[in-house]
Amino acid sequence: MPMPYRQTVAALITRPKKGAKYNVELLLAHKPRKNHAWGLPQGGTERGESYMQTAVREVREELGIEIVIDKVTEISDRYKWPWFFIQKMIPVYGRRFRGQQRRYVVAHMKPNQTITPDQDELDTFKWVTIDELDDLIESPVYLANIKKVLAEAAE
Repeated sequence: MPMPYRQTVAALITRPKKGAKYNVELLLAHKPRKNHAWGLPQGGTERGESYMQTAVREVREELGIEIVIDKVTEISDRYKWPWFFIQKMIPVYGRRFRGQQRRYVVAHMKPNQTITPDQDELDTFKWVTIDELDDLIESPVYLANIKKVLAEAAE
């Protein structure tokens, strides 16, 4: 039986920005590591959770804010982990996963909140326009999917 992919959800959190493509900017979070450091807040689904519930919980845990889900998209991607990482993650997840299957949701922040990265999984954040993504997102597939999600959300 093949190893399953861990199910994850990435939250594309937007806010209005006049003059930007699609008139929005999005929240990117920075992980305290060298490679693939900038990305969307994301995390793994727990047993019985919907994609929406996962996104809300992960953003609360990692950034200390509450979000409202505007859309759950059908856009997804998956990536494989190297064998050493699969072995390393067995104690964390209690089983082997081949990699991660990532779904995307579009959301916005509830008003009057301060973003506070947890300093464990994420150390900082910034609001960016779609035009700034090319310099920050290293994976071509991830970058393309973020842009697809933004385009779909703008329809």
